[in-house]
Amino acid sequence: MSFTQLAAKFGSPYVASTALGMGLTGYFWYGNLALKYQGVLPYSEKARTTHTQKLDAWTWMFERGKKQMGMSIIVATLAYTTAAILAPAGRLRAPLVVAAGLSASSPIWTLVLMMPTNNRLLELAEKSKADPLVPTAEVDALIARWKALHNARIVLGACAYFTGMAVLLLAM
Repeated sequence: MSFTQLAAKFGSPYVASTALGMGLTGYFWYGNLALKYQGVLPYSEKARTTHTQKLDAWTWMFERGKKQMGMSIIVATLAYTTAAILAPAGRLRAPLVVAAGLSASSPIWTLVLMMPTNNRLLELAEKSKADPLVPTAEVDALIARWKALHNARIVLGACAYFTGMAVLLLAM
């Protein structure tokens, strides 16, 4: 396939929407994966920080991540949904619906299952400013729970990304 033919394919609205969805779910997936292995929590454990410092690090990460990751996955959901609507009838529409569903699952997962943990961590972080002797066992348990729940978002992002990639490859 020549470059001109490839460029023409990306001019198709559903292919362009699929590429956008794939790019954003890729950002979401890679970003969350990097956070898991190279972010502030792995560093704070390696550096043996205090629980107050762990809470500060988690809060710093959370406040930035909720905006960037939240927006990327919402726009990815809209892009995959648009692609599914615009795709010609046939074998590519169903995987686009699946990619949109996988993308939409992450914010739902976060709001329903992770929000209580997030809220409690934020509450403890706020309390630790006045009293640095926060309940360490609770902080450890909440961060461990957050990490376990966060893993599901990584998997959802990866599945949406690879579904989008499969559609793009099939569309070429």
